[in-house]
Amino acid sequence: MATMVVPLSEAAAARLPTGPGFDLLLVAHVAIVVAALAVFAIGAVCGTRGCAPGGGEAPSVRRYFAQATGRTGRVLYAIPASGAILVGASGGRFSWLDPWLLAAASLWLVATAVFELVAAPAERRTAALLDTAVSGCAPAAVASIPAKAFRDSCRTVAIAEGFVVAVLVAAAAVMTAKP
Repeated sequence: MATMVVPLSEAAAARLPTGPGFDLLLVAHVAIVVAALAVFAIGAVCGTRGCAPGGGEAPSVRRYFAQATGRTGRVLYAIPASGAILVGASGGRFSWLDPWLLAAASLWLVATAVFELVAAPAERRTAALLDTAVSGCAPAAVASIPAKAFRDSCRTVAIAEGFVVAVLVAAAAVMTAKP
């Protein structure tokens, strides 16, 4: 399959920020987004695994929720921070009033609200259920976890964090396309 390269018009090329400093900032911004995607994808997978029968016995599920305080999801806040630095470093070529930036920022707000209001509390609830039942992580103690409450909490984590991944992918698509 051949790839077709369409050169930018001179006007479009002149509007793009250039230079190694901007490029490094852009790479850092993309790395932060990738890290956020990884954090939430792992949360969604662990939530899904926790929904399965005996899911609380899986070592990876116990490890994930033993440390689930919602702190890792705070990587979300680095996305607009690094984006703001990029807008500032663009030399006025990008503005917070650009429609694609407003759309991406709106999507980020949705992802952050779902994380803070749904996913993080569900992670803490799941961790508390495991913590209450498990002293020393003995598999026999895990069996005493209220199965329905644990599955419901894990399902909430899986759905909410999967939704956050989808919204971040949509925001990344908007940022890449710059419609």
